[in-house]
Amino acid sequence: MSLSIDAFFGELDKHPESVPLGRLVDLMKQLDLSLDDVEEHLNFSDDRYLRNLWRCGQGYSALLLCWCDGQVTPIHDHEGSACGVLVADGQVTERIYLKNEDGSLNHHVTNVYEPGFVCGSYD
Repeated sequence: MSLSIDAFFGELDKHPESVPLGRLVDLMKQLDLSLDDVEEHLNFSDDRYLRNLWRCGQGYSALLLCWCDGQVTPIHDHEGSACGVLVADGQVTERIYLKNEDGSLNHHVTNVYEPGFVCGSYD
C-alpha cells in the first residue's frame, strides 16, 4: 500500500504530542514521494547543507535536508527526539561514532544509503 503526501501528513497529524518511532518509519515506508512533490521546498547552498522546513504539526517537524556533493553535517545526536529518514535522491553516507568515557569519539561504522532507503532512530 502506498500513501499520498496528504494521507501521510494526515496520519502524522493524528499524533498531538509525538509520532511513535515505529509508526513514523512504517508511514515513511509507505509514502509515495517524488522530487516533483517537494520541488518548491528544495533549496541548496554552495557553502553548506540546508535544512528546509516542509511542514510542522503538533507532534512533528518534516524537514528536507539538501546536500551538494561533498557537503557534510556536523557530528550530532538528536537530543532524545525520534528521527526518520527517507533518501529521496542521490546517495547518503552516514558515519556512526561511539562516545568514550572521557567524552571523545571513535568512528564505529559507515553506512551508505540509496534512494528509497528509510530508517528511524531515537537517540
